[in-house]
Amino acid sequence: MVDPSHEQAKRPVSAALAGPYGHPFHPILVTVPIGAWVGSLVFDIASHLARDPDFLVRGAMWLIALGVIGALAAALVGFLDLFAIPPGTRAFRVGLVHMTLNLLVTPRASCPPTVRRALPADHLHQRVRAQTRPRWVPPSPRGVLMDIAALITWVITALGGFYMLGTWLARGGAKAGNSRLPVPVIFGHFALAAVGLVAWIIYVITDKDALAWTAFGLLVPVALLGFAMLARWIPVYRARSAAAAAGQQSEPAERYFPVPVVAGHGLFAVVTVVLVLLTALGIGGS
Repeated sequence: MVDPSHEQAKRPVSAALAGPYGHPFHPILVTVPIGAWVGSLVFDIASHLARDPDFLVRGAMWLIALGVIGALAAALVGFLDLFAIPPGTRAFRVGLVHMTLNLLVTPRASCPPTVRRALPADHLHQRVRAQTRPRWVPPSPRGVLMDIAALITWVITALGGFYMLGTWLARGGAKAGNSRLPVPVIFGHFALAAVGLVAWIIYVITDKDALAWTAFGLLVPVALLGFAMLARWIPVYRARSAAAAAGQQSEPAERYFPVPVVAGHGLFAVVTVVLVLLTALGIGGS
């Protein structure tokens, strides 16, 4: 007889976000970073063989950026799949190892465009500099460090937020009466933050000021929605003792948010907003 918990693990936490039963989105999305990063390697090799490698360098950078975006999307839906697996099982442990390794590899994969931007122009394809004038001058390393610092804090913030979203969905938060957090607010917060993150990744690659301000503009409503949810979550957290004493069985889904995750999410969010604003203003050099 099949264990009910194993059968439940096959069911998605959210069909709309993780994919319907039998057709999960995670295996589909992982093909994006694989193809993009393999393509960037081909472009890198070709750039050392071409007389005018500028377009190949740019192409490799765009492919790396596409791979990072695809990897983040795959990681987010992968979190939801992980929540469906019963803790303490071998499958759950394998999933944790899989997640950890990929989270370590993804930042490393985003380093090549950073290095390309930070290197002086004379270090890029020196053998063709005597014949062609460089059409692309990388920004200063100091500006690159500010961009990447904001990207790292944004990704950490997103991971914490997605962990809470997965917890909320797993506890039935999307069902009527199971949460004090409005569904449109939660998904609006998530969607705007995701679009802003994509805009910031493209900014890191292209160094277009308009994209930096676009990302900051998206962060403003994201922050306001986040404060609104925090204001609703605090009374739920404070009421946990009273609910336990009264023997209440039904609690809002957000009651299960770990306090360190909530605090870390908020802290990294504030740091991200500050770094993005400073970068958009040109403070720190870009």
